[in-house]
Amino acid sequence: MPVNLRLAGWFTGVPVVVLILSTLSSAYALSLLTTIGINTIAAIGMSLIFGQTRQLNLGQAAFFGLGGYAAGFLAVKANLPPLAGLAAATAVPALIALPIGWAVLRLSGFYLAMATLALNSIMFTLFSQYEGGPPGVTGIPGIPPISLGPIGFYTANASATFIWLVALAALAFSDNLLNSKVGRALRAIRESEVAAMVTGIPVVRYKMIIFALGASLSGLAGALSAHYNGFIGADSASLQLSIFLLVAVVVGGRDSIWGAPIGVASLILIVEGVSAYGRYDILAYGVLLTMVLILAPQGLTGLFAELYQKMAPTARKTHAQVADRH
Repeated sequence: MPVNLRLAGWFTGVPVVVLILSTLSSAYALSLLTTIGINTIAAIGMSLIFGQTRQLNLGQAAFFGLGGYAAGFLAVKANLPPLAGLAAATAVPALIALPIGWAVLRLSGFYLAMATLALNSIMFTLFSQYEGGPPGVTGIPGIPPISLGPIGFYTANASATFIWLVALAALAFSDNLLNSKVGRALRAIRESEVAAMVTGIPVVRYKMIIFALGASLSGLAGALSAHYNGFIGADSASLQLSIFLLVAVVVGGRDSIWGAPIGVASLILIVEGVSAYGRYDILAYGVLLTMVLILAPQGLTGLFAELYQKMAPTARKTHAQVADRH
């Protein structure tokens, strides 16, 4: 898509999102959309790491928790404004991810998955021992709502709107990145690391940068979650979250950055839909997920692209026939 059309799409989409979220009256819908927005930001990071460079990362939740704890600690213990916590939650995971990436990104496949799984386990254990509130209470309670200086996002509508503006900014940044020279290098690495290395692309350097960027986005999502919920605990760094983000990227489409929001929204809506089945909800979830993967092995974005390619010639032919009649 040409750059001007992409920019036009962003400028059109932002006011629409703001209008919808600022006027929506359903508390349930706002909570659901906010959860989707937070997880979308973390999933964008996973999409960059796994989707673009095929690094099988099972430690994304570790950075989510790290960002949440950094923001919560600065807000509650250091009495710093939430903006400082959001900045720290974005920077600290990236700074920690760089040396970790240098150590583990020379691995691949199963070995990389096990290394990042170990990272997730270590972070989860550390967070499980942290008592930031009353004695015996793990985690950090009492985290204030998001505010930017004098502007506070204290209502559900305001919080949802701000979080989705951040999600759209992350999408726009990643979309532009992948349509740049860096994106072309990442696609070359995705197709063949050996071929990319032969052409002079510094494969390890690019993989480290993307690993750090993905960690940064996940940390930002963790900070937003902490401020939105008013609490951050060890569950924020659970393996379950890492697997959820990975599955969301696969379901949405790992080759497209748009697979992140589509996959997250699809999984969360499926979970909400099957929750009515009580003890059979996990079974229903597994069946639906399996059907999606079988019917759309390239993800939902790949399925949409395939349907569009099949329908486009027919639409053009119909348009030409109508034009000939006139």
